[in-house]
Amino acid sequence: MRILFALPLLSAALLSNAAHAQQAASTSPSFNWSGFHAGINAGFGTSDKEDIVTTGVLAGNIAQIAANRRPGLVTNSRDGFLGGAQIGYDWQVGKFVYGVEADLDITDLDHTTSFISTLNDRTDFKQKQTSFGTVRARAGYAVGNFLPYVTAGWAFGRYSNSVNLISNAAPNPVTFSGSQSGLGTGWTAGAGIDYALAGTTAFGNPVSLRAEYLYYDLGGRNVNVPGVPGLGNGGYVSRFDNTGHVLRVGLNFKFGGPAASSSY
Repeated sequence: MRILFALPLLSAALLSNAAHAQQAASTSPSFNWSGFHAGINAGFGTSDKEDIVTTGVLAGNIAQIAANRRPGLVTNSRDGFLGGAQIGYDWQVGKFVYGVEADLDITDLDHTTSFISTLNDRTDFKQKQTSFGTVRARAGYAVGNFLPYVTAGWAFGRYSNSVNLISNAAPNPVTFSGSQSGLGTGWTAGAGIDYALAGTTAFGNPVSLRAEYLYYDLGGRNVNVPGVPGLGNGGYVSRFDNTGHVLRVGLNFKFGGPAASSSY
């Protein structure tokens, strides 16, 4: 938890001193980004495409949705913290920097939305994402100790989606129930900025700070919601999307490659 709070403070310090660092870059060697880097990150994630669409299987199920006893459409907003680690390699040619990076974060994007009809029929929709990772290419342009960059690649994450339809009749049993979980895969794209801390090392390795935004899409999933034997007839199908936004800050340590370049 200390890392979670320390990294945003370091990022704020970076922004507040950006003008001073930019002026100092004109009189000191610029950072060379070539080589391996590894570090930690923490941040915040929020969902996108939050609508869950449900359709009935048999005529009776379709009629329940048409009568609004079961929802045809609900919105489930999810947000939460995330944190993890990254590793990558960069090549610098003049001012241009390109490389590859992989990362893995633990997330707590978890939320349940409940719909209650006018007749007190309840339907619960739950979405949960416990991890988020990427393997990406990135390309940037070095300006002194700053490296603004764009990035895109493959994304993955563990997810679970579930639906429970509960009767309004005592003892309020679950009459329809379905769930699906697994490893979702898709794509991600975004941008960020790295800043090398001039003269700062950790165990002999140069240190840099980072702020980064990513959009990801792990694809949509259809969850079959069949009737519980003896309680529900037919079934429903609910469509979930697993997409979102990530904003995070990080701390990197550089291994190998030249330390600095005197050219601008």
